[in-house]
Amino acid sequence: MNITEYADVINVNIHLTYHHNQDSRWSASFEDTEILNRVGCLQIQDHGAGPSPEAALQNYIDLITGKFIVIDVMNKEQRREFKAPMSIEI
Repeated sequence: MNITEYADVINVNIHLTYHHNQDSRWSASFEDTEILNRVGCLQIQDHGAGPSPEAALQNYIDLITGKFIVIDVMNKEQRREFKAPMSIEI
């Protein structure tokens, strides 16, 4: 499954951002999501980073693979959790 197919499954947008004047830095993440780490706490880094859109997406995939993704974490009515597959591609 690729990252756009997975975004369709969990019904979220992918944000790719180019950070101007920051040495070609890009970031990637799902919209309104947080990542849970192994002990059930929110991770500090919740986006992928890299020198290109592809590198940022790959870094984000590496962060979420096999972990729980929480959508709308602060909204009790709309909060959803999904476990990311162990195999996601760009």
